[in-house]
Amino acid sequence: MGAPGRRRRADGASIRLDRHRRAVPTLLRGSRRIQGRGIGMSTVKVGMVGLGFISPYHATGIRQYAPGVEIIGFDSDEKARRQSALRGVVNRAVASVDELIAAAPQVVHVLTPPDVHAPIAVPLLEAGIDVLLEKPLAHTPDTAEQIAEAARRSGARVGVNHNFLFYSTWERARSLVAAGHIGQVRQVDVVVRKPLLFLRTNDTGPWMMRGSTNILFEVAPHAFANALDLVPDVEVHSVRTGSVQRVPNGVDFYRQWDMLGSAGDVGVRISLSYEDAFAEFAVAIRGTLGSIHVDIEHNTLVAPRRSFAAFDLEPFVQSVGNAVSILAGATASLVKAVAGKAGVRSLGGEYDLSIRRSIARFYESRSRGTAVDPTASPGTPPATRPSREPHVLVVGGTGFIGTEFVKQLAAREPVRVIARNIAKAQRQFAGLDVDVVAGDVRDTEGVMRHVTPTTAVFHLAFSRGSTWEDLEGTDVRPAIALADACAARGVERFVYTSSIAIYDAGLPNRPIAERTAASTGAQRVAPYARSKAIVEQHLMDLHRDRGFPVTIVRPGIVLGRRSDPIHWGVAAWRHPNVAVHWGSGRNPLPIVLVEDVAAALVLLRSVKGVSGESFNLAAPGCITAEDYLEELSRASGTAVLQKACSAPRLYTGAVGKWLLKLPSRSGAPFPSYADCRGRSFASPFDCSKAVEILGWRPVSDRAELLRRGVTEPAKDWAR
Repeated sequence: MGAPGRRRRADGASIRLDRHRRAVPTLLRGSRRIQGRGIGMSTVKVGMVGLGFISPYHATGIRQYAPGVEIIGFDSDEKARRQSALRGVVNRAVASVDELIAAAPQVVHVLTPPDVHAPIAVPLLEAGIDVLLEKPLAHTPDTAEQIAEAARRSGARVGVNHNFLFYSTWERARSLVAAGHIGQVRQVDVVVRKPLLFLRTNDTGPWMMRGSTNILFEVAPHAFANALDLVPDVEVHSVRTGSVQRVPNGVDFYRQWDMLGSAGDVGVRISLSYEDAFAEFAVAIRGTLGSIHVDIEHNTLVAPRRSFAAFDLEPFVQSVGNAVSILAGATASLVKAVAGKAGVRSLGGEYDLSIRRSIARFYESRSRGTAVDPTASPGTPPATRPSREPHVLVVGGTGFIGTEFVKQLAAREPVRVIARNIAKAQRQFAGLDVDVVAGDVRDTEGVMRHVTPTTAVFHLAFSRGSTWEDLEGTDVRPAIALADACAARGVERFVYTSSIAIYDAGLPNRPIAERTAASTGAQRVAPYARSKAIVEQHLMDLHRDRGFPVTIVRPGIVLGRRSDPIHWGVAAWRHPNVAVHWGSGRNPLPIVLVEDVAAALVLLRSVKGVSGESFNLAAPGCITAEDYLEELSRASGTAVLQKACSAPRLYTGAVGKWLLKLPSRSGAPFPSYADCRGRSFASPFDCSKAVEILGWRPVSDRAELLRRGVTEPAKDWAR
C-alpha cells in the first residue's frame, strides 16, 4: 500500500487529504427549514438508503428538526425494510432506489457501506435530490469524482457525515485551540482502538471484512477528520501494518495500522487498532503553551496549562484540575444518557446527540475526499450438485451448530441447505455432498418447494432479535408456519432446535430434565425463552392432535472452534475482559461441544421411536464459570476481571433499571426473580435420556472439554 496522503488523479494533479468540512451547505442548528430551498421542514420528504444500525439515529435527528417530516426508507434486505417500518424508524419503505426517486424526497441520507455510495448517490443527485452520505464520501478517487461531478451537473448538494466532530468535548477543544489556549499547534496524535465482534467471530459478511484495506474506510475517516479539523491538510509519509489475521474468506485483516504524517510544521500520528482491549478514541493536541487531551470515547476533556501556583505545588494543582475536568465530563455524560433513556428527547448519549448536530449542520459546506482502492475478496467457488437427490433439508444450516451438523451428515448422505447467502454457504460446504438452494425461513412457500413426504426437515434457524416483536416476526411465526406446512405435507421427520433457556435452572436441589416445565418467569421477561417455549408448545400440539413426527433438542452452552469465547451463558460481559458471574460462578455449567450437538442431530436422522420426544444436550457438569474464565485468561493471555453477582443483587439492579425507564413508557415487563436466579445454573442437568435412547456419547472429560471448548477458541480470539 502506498502512502495515502498524496495520490494522483487521472489528469496528473496531486491530491492531498484535506478538510472534509470545507464546502458542504448545512442546515444551521435549531433551524426548522432547509436553507436555500425555502421549504418548511414539515412539508419535506426525506429518504434513507441503508436501514441498519445507524438509521434510527439519523431518523431521530431528522425528526428533531422536522416534526411531521415523512421518512421513506430503502434497504436491499427486505427484513430491514419491514423492521424499520415496524419500529417507526421510517414512515414507509420502498423496494428500490428508483421507487425512492419517484417519491420525490428533497434529501436522501445514504447509510450504506462506501463501495455502493456512488451507484446510489449519483442517480439521486442527477434527479436533483440533495444527498447526505455516511463517511467516507467514497472508497476510490474515481467514485468520489463521479459523485462530485453529478452534484456539479445538477446543482444538488452533497455532504458527508463526520459526527464525531460534533461531540461536545471536541467542539470545546476546537474552541480552546482557536482561542489560543495552547498557543500554536505542534503535534496531533489520534488513537482509535475498536474491538470488532466480526473479527472475533470470523464473520466475513460485513463489507469491512471483505478486503484488507476496507476497514480503513470504516474507521480511519474518523481519525483523519479530527486531525483535518485542526490543520489544513495532512501528508502521510509512512504506513505500518501489523498483527495480521487471515479470516475465513482468505483476506488478510491487519489489526494494527500506524500512520505518520505532517501538516507543515505540525506532526500528525494516527494509530488504529482492532485488538480486543478497552475501546479508545482519544486525541492529544500539543501546542507551544500547553496541551489538550480529548477522550471522545468517554466524552471527557483535560486541558492543563501553567498556573500561578508554586513550582512544587503546580503538579498537584494540575492533577486536581484534570481530575475535576474528567469527573465533570463523565457526570454530564451520565446525566444526558440517563435523561435520554428516561424519555427526555432533547438529551441522550453523546453519540446520538453528535449525529443530530451533524445533521443540523448538513447544509453549511461542501465535501470531497479520496481513498485507497480496496482489495477485492476471493471469488465464490462454483456450485456443485449432490451425488443423488437429498432427503434431508436443513434450515439454518450456515450457523454455528448448523454448519457442523451439515458437514457431519454430508459425510453419510446428500444434504440440502436453505441459505439466504448462497455464495457464503457454497464456500462453507465446498467439496461436500451438499446442495445449497436460495431461500429464507420466512418464505414458507419457497422452502416447501424442496419438501416431499420423504423429507426429514431439521430446523436450526434462529433470530438475533432482542425484542419480542423481532422474534415473533422472524422466529416464532416462520417456525410455526413451516411446521404447519410440513404437517400438511406429511414429512418423514421434523427436528426442531430449541434451548435450555426455557428453564429456571436456579434451584440447586431440583435437577433439570426433559419433563421439567418451562419457566413462566423467564418467558415473561426473556423474549428468546418465550419464543422457544411457544414454538415448542405448538409443535407438541401438532404431535398430539395430528401425529406430527416432531423431535425437539435443547442444547446447553455450546462451545467449540468458531465460537465466540465472550459467551453470555457463562457470564455478563461488561467488556471483553470484564465478566460478572451469574451467581457465585462456582456451579457446574451445562456445557456441550458443538461437534457433540451435531452428532446428536445426526443420530436423530435414523433413530426410530422418538416422535414427540425432546432431548436436553449437555455434558456432565464439570466446568464452572470461574474455571472457564481462568482458562480463557490463560489461553488468550488476557487478564479477565471477574466478580460474582447474586440473584438478589441482579434482581435489584433489574428493578432499578425498570423504574428508570418507566417514565418513557417503554412497555418493558417487570423483572422476574426466577429469570435472575435461573442464570446461575445452580440446578444440575440430567441428560441421560439422550444417552440411553439415542446412544449419544458426548465428550465428558474435563481436560478435553476445556481444550476444545475454551482453550482453542480463546487462542483463535487472541490471534
